[in-house]
Formats: sequence, structure tokens, C-alpha cells
Amino acid sequence: MNRGGGLGPHRTARKRPAGPHQGLPSIGMDMRYASLDLLAPVARTAFAGLDAYLRRETRFRLFETYRDPAAQETAFAARTSKARAFESAHQFGLAADFVPYGTKGWEWPATDHPEWDDLRRAAQSFGLLNGIHWDRPHVEHRAWIGVRALTRSAS
Repeated sequence: MNRGGGLGPHRTARKRPAGPHQGLPSIGMDMRYASLDLLAPVARTAFAGLDAYLRRETRFRLFETYRDPAAQETAFAARTSKARAFESAHQFGLAADFVPYGTKGWEWPATDHPEWDDLRRAAQSFGLLNGIHWDRPHVEHRAWIGVRALTRSAS
């Protein structure tokens, strides 16, 4: 099943800078993935519920789910993420980004825009976390707390 728009209109090309991520596996050839099917099974139901609610009640749409390691390094290099490869819930299928979509395409309101508070409240109502003040589209499953602790203790 290809819920959340699949790879269709949500597929975009990315440029990869040279760097330490070279040689890491990439399933997407520099693509942004926006499919609920790429989320971990433990997280999929909550995100599917949130996605359905947001589609019905708001302008928010699923923007990105899984992010391969090379794409994560690209986001880190571009300073759109503070996480390197395997330091983000996106690599573990435990995060998704939701962004307002308008008549002219994707819209990125300022971080203090009240629309982001609507996303936070909706995410919380599905048991998900959205509390990163500088990364307002980012929603995580609670399982990430434990996974993050394990990855940090392993390094």
C-alpha cells in the first residue's frame, strides 16, 4: 500500500555534497521519501492517523518520512538538520515531517507562526512528539527516545 502520497508528487531530487557519507547505502538516488510504508511498523498506525487527520482538517501534508544516510548528511551539511547519519529518527522510520501545502505548493511559515502549534497539538493527540522549536515540521514516535539512547550508548 502506498499511503501518504507515496513517492509520486513528493519525490524531489537532492544534490549530495562530497563528504564522509560517500559509500553509504542510498535506496533513493538522492530522493525525498514521503510514504508511510517506509515508517517502522510500530510507528505506522499513529502516523497514518495523524496524516489522515491533517489531510482532513488542515493544510499540512506529509513531506518526508524515511531519510537515507546520504540525504541526512546532506541535510546536516545544509544546516537544515542538526543530526548526522543515524542520529536522526528518520533513518529508523520513527519520524515524519509535515508541511503546509497551498495553492502554490509547499509553504514554510516562520517558526513562530501559530499554524505550527496546530501541528504540535494534532501530533500529541496521536501520541507523537513535536517539540523541536527550530524544526517545526518534525514529528517523532515515542519509540525514538529508546532507540536514540541505545544508539548513543553503542557509540
